[in-house]
Amino acid sequence: VQILLNEYIYYAIISFIVYYFKGSILMAEIYVLQTGKMLVSTAVHDRDSKKGKLAYTGILQGKKGRSEVPVKAFLIKINGKNVLVDTGWSEQCAINARRHLGIALYFSSQPTLTLNDSVIRQLKNFDLTPEKLDAVILTHLDCDHASAIKDLKGAKHFYATKEELDIAQHPNPRYRKSLWEGVEIEGVQMNYDSHAPFGKSCDLFGDGSVRIVYTPGHSAGSCCVVVKDNGKMAVIAGDNGTNEKSWSELILSGPIHNIQNMKISLRWLNKMYQNPNCVAVLTSHDKDYNETKIEF
Repeated sequence: VQILLNEYIYYAIISFIVYYFKGSILMAEIYVLQTGKMLVSTAVHDRDSKKGKLAYTGILQGKKGRSEVPVKAFLIKINGKNVLVDTGWSEQCAINARRHLGIALYFSSQPTLTLNDSVIRQLKNFDLTPEKLDAVILTHLDCDHASAIKDLKGAKHFYATKEELDIAQHPNPRYRKSLWEGVEIEGVQMNYDSHAPFGKSCDLFGDGSVRIVYTPGHSAGSCCVVVKDNGKMAVIAGDNGTNEKSWSELILSGPIHNIQNMKISLRWLNKMYQNPNCVAVLTSHDKDYNETKIEF
């Protein structure tokens, strides 16, 4: 009896330790960092809401035709790794946004933030410096996603898809190369993935915890980031949609590089969203999503 009791106590202690460490230390954590806001045309959320192919740029639109939306970055903490998805606004936007972005991008986005909103300052709340970031993943290189690349120059790796890096090297009003000048951004090495909407993805750490999935449409090289742990997952979608309605109702948001590809990416996102093991699909400008921490 004493032996059985000792074994019971032993296994109870082991079970408690496993539960404690799995629940409080080994769980994946995603922190939503709002780095300020931007004032954009309402056509950015729904291209059909306004007439004209370039309505999303806000040209000739007053403030009544625009809406304020958050600009978010995402900090992933998983298996001892620190990964930042997108950078949001740089602190330089709080100092002089027009000089930092140039007149055209400033007008189309009109950022508002304080210095403390910038991602470099928010990382201090987690006792993180750029040197402690294992990777910065850029879902694409639009200014509201890449503005703070130079602020994070000490990070171990910066990643974007090869398609995005290629198109950003050519003249294009969407991109401002000075935002990442002097910083090496590595092209993601993709492999075949039968579950990915365009057949390729990258297992960043080789353990399935962080997967970069090629999802073009919003831009030529847009990607999503799938985070998996403990049988659950979350998807960071960047600008592949604005909110749940985007993928559930196929509402197209602009700008769009390729409409058909965007629809394919949105259908894939809806499939992921419907998966019972999916705890969240996070986008960069969803003003109705107020959670600041997701763990699973």
